[in-house]
Amino acid sequence: MKKIKVGCHNFLNSKPFILPLIRGDLKHHFEIILDTPVKISELLRKGKLDVGFIPSIEYLKNKNLKLIPDICIASDGEVKSVILLSKKEIKKIKTVALDKRSKTSVALLKILFKKFYKVNVKYLEDTKANQQKADSKLIIGDEALFFTYPARVPAASQELPCYIFDLGKEWKKFTKLPFVFAVIAAKPTVNLDYVRETLLKAKSIGIRDIADIAMKTADQAGLSYNQCYNYLSDKIKYGLGRKELKGLSRFQDLVFEIGELKGKREIRA
Repeated sequence: MKKIKVGCHNFLNSKPFILPLIRGDLKHHFEIILDTPVKISELLRKGKLDVGFIPSIEYLKNKNLKLIPDICIASDGEVKSVILLSKKEIKKIKTVALDKRSKTSVALLKILFKKFYKVNVKYLEDTKANQQKADSKLIIGDEALFFTYPARVPAASQELPCYIFDLGKEWKKFTKLPFVFAVIAAKPTVNLDYVRETLLKAKSIGIRDIADIAMKTADQAGLSYNQCYNYLSDKIKYGLGRKELKGLSRFQDLVFEIGELKGKREIRA
């Protein structure tokens, strides 16, 4: 069988999927490519990947992609790794520096401000200068974990009064639904059954071995073992079930309403 090119981000929350494949815990015909969520989406869109773990908004934008069932990265409330770090209370924020690595998190933030907070803010590009001058900044991935696990907050930030808003928690507060940050999508020509079966086996092994994965990745992520285990086992949800699909559908409706999505697609796993 020809190698199937599978792209995935290299954040901590992908380890339960990716490590079993990289370690060779099961036989597969995948070639694994690791990069940022935005880059993986770009490679999949250009046909340079067959399968990609991509931000959910990228799946919503591309109606040619097929959704791999039963697998995602989601939260049912607090997520810890997608946050708004602010110098001010929500109602007083005027500028937000964005994180360009994931368009889903950017869209979620815009939904929260426009539909729920009812606050008009100016969004600034992801540059060091803008991050320093903005009232607040979006932070995603492993970098966000330094701020959300108290013992790991950098000393410099402790000297400043700051607010940390967890976007997964905020979404849950307003919608009562889980939020799906990333899904696995594939080109229609790919053997979807084989991809699904193999990835589900990898997920099963990864979830079974979460304690071991936390032990081996905690230092690299700058976390204690307990923090890493808590994040992987409690904050991140890996199953794309009925509630998650309902949350994804609600996200599509809202991102369409605020003008960040040109059209809607049928969501079916």
